[in-house]
Amino acid sequence: MSTPNERLRQARIAAGFQHARSAAERFGWPDPTYRSHENGARSFFDIADAERYAKAFRVPLHWLLGLSADPQLSIVRQPSVEAMTEVLAAAMRVAGIKPPSLPLLQEVAGIVRETLEALGEDQALGDDPSHSGVVTRTIALRRRRLAS
Repeated sequence: MSTPNERLRQARIAAGFQHARSAAERFGWPDPTYRSHENGARSFFDIADAERYAKAFRVPLHWLLGLSADPQLSIVRQPSVEAMTEVLAAAMRVAGIKPPSLPLLQEVAGIVRETLEALGEDQALGDDPSHSGVVTRTIALRRRRLAS
């Protein structure tokens, strides 16, 4: 059975974060602390950290803590930006809309992905005005990351 540290890494990767630093930045966690939890420098993280990580990466808490070897574990995977870009381009072609440049499509796909992560999987998009606020914050965060 894998350790909680190893499971934390598996959950991060399955959630679409290639690097520990990008997950820590996205969720506002102290980077050195998160990385030490993931790489095992700190052999165990506390329950509050485990709950935070399980919620962020959408995995069962009992699995993350190593209390379950459930073979039915289905980590909710967010599609990659590359996959979303392909889907957006295909949808636009089917709708008779000429897709924009690849970099623009990738940027839109990234915004959509991050916005859906910020909203959480059980939020419907609908006409809720708060969703435009989430989109605005997502775009601002992306711009800051690109500028640094």
